[in-house]
Amino acid sequence: MRSKALVRFYTILKLLDTVNQAVGKTFIQKALYIIKEGFSLDLDYQFRLYYYGPYSDKISADIDTLESGRLLRIEHDNSTGYQISITSQGKNFIKNFETEIENIEEINEKINKVLKLSENKTAREMELLGTTLYFLKFTEDERKLLNSVKMTKPHFTDIEIQNAIQKIKSTILN
Repeated sequence: MRSKALVRFYTILKLLDTVNQAVGKTFIQKALYIIKEGFSLDLDYQFRLYYYGPYSDKISADIDTLESGRLLRIEHDNSTGYQISITSQGKNFIKNFETEIENIEEINEKINKVLKLSENKTAREMELLGTTLYFLKFTEDERKLLNSVKMTKPHFTDIEIQNAIQKIKSTILN
């Protein structure tokens, strides 16, 4: 493996290529959190709980670096927020560097798992899944878990949180 940055860049670009639609920063942040914490892939990111759930400053820096290199495109408008998509240069990056990454099959498999976990591919769904997984580090008791998520995310219903708990337990903890 050449560098940790190469693996991080590949993972972000491959995520964008695989999801095959423009997504926002929240979606990318939570997807990478779930890949790291839920599916145990060390991407050299440190996370803290933030407004929309687990957040890493380094992911934001990596996104900016990839945009500067024209490997991804970030568009913003007031109605949809940030929309990030891979560029043709980003697709070429994936092809050119996939032979340099030792655990490429594992990365690709975990990207597919997180996208399968996120049925609708929305930032809102990823916010709930990421936050629920974050609090699972502290308790597996469903009532305490539901209350912890509800306390930080009051805009989600109990049913939505319970569904997220079940989805994570059946997909990640099995």
